[in-house]
Amino acid sequence: SNASPFFFRVVPPNRFQGKATALFAEQSLHVQKVVVFVDNNDPYSQNLAQDFEKQFRQDKGIVLKEESFTTNQTSKIGNLIQDALTTNPDALYFTSRDTSDVTNFQDALPTSGPFAHTLALAGDAGYVIHKAGYGRWYFASFAFPNELQNLTGNSSPPAPFYQDYSDDFNQDGLKPPGYYGFTRPDDNAMLSYDVASVFLTAMQMTTGSNKIVLSSADLQSVTPDMVAKTLPHVVLQGVSGLIKFDAAHDPMNKAFVFLAASPD
Repeated sequence: SNASPFFFRVVPPNRFQGKATALFAEQSLHVQKVVVFVDNNDPYSQNLAQDFEKQFRQDKGIVLKEESFTTNQTSKIGNLIQDALTTNPDALYFTSRDTSDVTNFQDALPTSGPFAHTLALAGDAGYVIHKAGYGRWYFASFAFPNELQNLTGNSSPPAPFYQDYSDDFNQDGLKPPGYYGFTRPDDNAMLSYDVASVFLTAMQMTTGSNKIVLSSADLQSVTPDMVAKTLPHVVLQGVSGLIKFDAAHDPMNKAFVFLAASPD
């Protein structure tokens, strides 16, 4: 935040995610005792863990222990999980930014014995579902295809984006509805689309207010400074939610969701 006049986010900073995850764990999952997995050499992991722990402790929750891991080196993370479980936690909170780490973490969760159903939570990199996570895996996400439908029922038609996505990535029609990467976008696809949409909107506003013709020659007169000065005025209903920037170039009141892996 405030890093540069050219830096804008379409997702909230980690401090919002960490705090909300703590509240979700307490209020929805009734977690009272937790072990936090953190890489203190990785800013994402460190920030997420600190913000979670601050809120969790403030609400009288107990952080039993921190387990230190190294991002992108989690193939043997099972030993850390076993050590964490000796403290008898209600849940484990994993803060890696890497989806391969999330895969290794889920695969190492015990599926038998006294901890076969111990809950596990993750940040927005947790959008990976492996069998050991069924019925126990919860994670924050900055976008979800069914978010608007879940809030409004079927009263609002889906955005054209979803049909366009399926038309582009499932051209042969062989994949069924709800198949990620073909007929169903994941969070990164949705956010990337919103980033492009925000930038396109800013370009349209810039060329319009400066009476620049949409030709190759005239578009060369559009400078980064011109676009950066326009971006704070963009208000866009994206597929990941409403995008409107505050003074720090972060989205104001941007919605995000918590998702659960179903038992099946």
